[in-house]
Amino acid sequence: MTDTTKTEVPALESGAGPGAPEDWKIRYFEPDDIEFIDTGRGIIHAATSDRCWLDVRFRWCFPQSRPGRYLSISTPRDEEIGVILDPAKLPKEARRVCELGIELRYFVPKITRIRSAQSKAGLVYLSVETDRGEREFAVNDPRENVLQPQAGRYLIQDVHGNRYEIENAAALDRKSQLEATILG
Repeated sequence: MTDTTKTEVPALESGAGPGAPEDWKIRYFEPDDIEFIDTGRGIIHAATSDRCWLDVRFRWCFPQSRPGRYLSISTPRDEEIGVILDPAKLPKEARRVCELGIELRYFVPKITRIRSAQSKAGLVYLSVETDRGEREFAVNDPRENVLQPQAGRYLIQDVHGNRYEIENAAALDRKSQLEATILG
């Protein structure tokens, strides 16, 4: 394995500037510098020549402007371990495990029907049908946890951090559309 602290990265992509504290510096991994272990239970571990991390998480750094590049790896406490500049260059098995981790991170059931929605004590309780089955969940402060990136499209985050999407509110049945008005 190579020394990951000396990876050549263009100046605009090198992380913190000169004199920045050590914990601000980004560690970049070359494809052969890091291994991933799929436990088979939705938990992924990572290892380098000098360190091991249990239950790592994956997140795209720039999902819109640079899709498929700059994959951040972090701990469950959201402490960044490092970044893989081009995950497509990873060995086949490592790429498969990363894709599994990304799938877990970006798992977003699509709401197809809202059976009920009610507001109580600052929370909105929803009972819905999704493309992944029935769900019941609560949303705290819809102004903060329900985004509307386009007219009729809603991105919802529940109190446990799970995400849901209504792709097109106008395509829902009439009752669902009325129930969705509670979201804002």
